[in-house]
Amino acid sequence: MTAESASAFLLHRRPYRETSLLVDLFHLDLGYVRAVCRGARSKSKGTAALMQPFTPLLVELSGRGELLSLRHAEADGPAAYQFTGSALYTALYLNELLVRLLPQSEPVSELFSSYSDALAALAQMAAEMVPDQILRPFELLLLDTLGFGIDFQSDTEGHCLSEQLSYRWIPEQGWLAQVSHSDVAVTGVYPGAHLLAIARGAFDNEAVQRSAKLICRQALSSQLGSRPLKSRELFAHFLKGKRP
Repeated sequence: MTAESASAFLLHRRPYRETSLLVDLFHLDLGYVRAVCRGARSKSKGTAALMQPFTPLLVELSGRGELLSLRHAEADGPAAYQFTGSALYTALYLNELLVRLLPQSEPVSELFSSYSDALAALAQMAAEMVPDQILRPFELLLLDTLGFGIDFQSDTEGHCLSEQLSYRWIPEQGWLAQVSHSDVAVTGVYPGAHLLAIARGAFDNEAVQRSAKLICRQALSSQLGSRPLKSRELFAHFLKGKRP
């Protein structure tokens, strides 16, 4: 297989043999792929400096199977996105989710576009902002891409969700209506108004943001398994260091 030049982002890189790099790429046409960038670490090549996370790239790949060869790479734009603070850890989190969860060589063009848009939005985000409005739509689209999308329109009985009711999330089944509103404080039970706001993509309310975060974390955890996310641990240390 020899792919024509196409857009891609580097998700992760590590040394490979004496002069090469092993790179994880998010490719517009091929989805998540792993490739060898031969000789990238040699002094005669500037490829290593180019192959950095969050740099829009144009790449050419060749080969078959799970390990491809990166034949050529160039910048697809003026420079890499520059992130600091919470935006940096959010971008690292997005990369780690893709590496951990996406199957190899399955095209996911809509998710690629969402990822590109998320990076652009993070680059414009003020340092004090919380990235929920960027993260949640991406996480929900990722779950849908993986075949584990959440229906925020109807419950387990097929009835439309109601703003007047609260619902508990039952994995692999859906939303189960709760009889008592007093159950709202129980972990895993959410106001119907929050769920309908999520369905509309309305994440401007802090309470809705919190519900969406908990829902996404629960749904993603079942796919990620017991191994913790390194980016989440790094962000926790970052927040701890900011506290007086």
